[in-house]
Amino acid sequence: MLDPENPAHRDKYGDWVWYVPTGRQVAVLYRQEIAEVISKAGQRVPEGRTVREVFGALENPLPGVNGVVHSNDPPADWLRLTTDEEVDGFLRLTGAKPIRLLVCLHRDPRAIPREPDTPPPEEVPHPGKFYFSADMFDKDEWEQDLVEDSDAESRKRAGLGARRVPKADHRFEDRIEEVRRRIRRQIAILDELERKHKAKYPAAIHETDAGFHLRQSIYGDNDALTGHEVILFRSVVRKWKRKYASLKAQNDLDEVQCEEDATTYVVAKIVAGRFGALPAP
Repeated sequence: MLDPENPAHRDKYGDWVWYVPTGRQVAVLYRQEIAEVISKAGQRVPEGRTVREVFGALENPLPGVNGVVHSNDPPADWLRLTTDEEVDGFLRLTGAKPIRLLVCLHRDPRAIPREPDTPPPEEVPHPGKFYFSADMFDKDEWEQDLVEDSDAESRKRAGLGARRVPKADHRFEDRIEEVRRRIRRQIAILDELERKHKAKYPAAIHETDAGFHLRQSIYGDNDALTGHEVILFRSVVRKWKRKYASLKAQNDLDEVQCEEDATTYVVAKIVAGRFGALPAP
């Protein structure tokens, strides 16, 4: 774990020193995901700092002119890790022994007092494309989410049997109001989760987005897509938007026909396996 403001963490050429005894940490990754790397690195980030970039060594350092390999030399090849796919590919392909990750820090932009951060390196024209957001490494946040998704589920967990349907008028009103309160609480939780999700991952698709209606149109209201599959579906939305714009520009079709033709187009791509493991409708 290296800090750009520490001169000892760079060599005389300005390159990172991959072996700094005081910055060395050992961790076990249980999942081949960037979130797992983030979780492990975040536990060791000092106060006032956050993670800027993560690199993985694909090879061991090259031997010097005298044939000696120095552990603090940079690896023969490395990879910047920003996505789950890159982490998975890196762990499968790396020939470095041991597997080495270089975690680069920078000043937390939310720290008080605010100070200018280290300028981004010249070779990164758009640092926002690679740098992690500061809140990506925040400590775990917990929420109170009662088991309310299903009355049968909540009563089963409480060791209770099925609930009798009311008979009296006022009992119906009591029961209906109880269900309404439960729905309002779940809607509030959903809105807060979607707000936080959209803030951290702007490409995410939620109920208020057009992409969610496309998902409903293709998979129905009660689809069983996993989280990874929903992320894959974002590519479908982008492809659909491009196809719709193309149809709109080239044909005399009305808006409804363009939408239907664009949907037919992306469904055929899904069935053909053009979107990875995304299941066919």
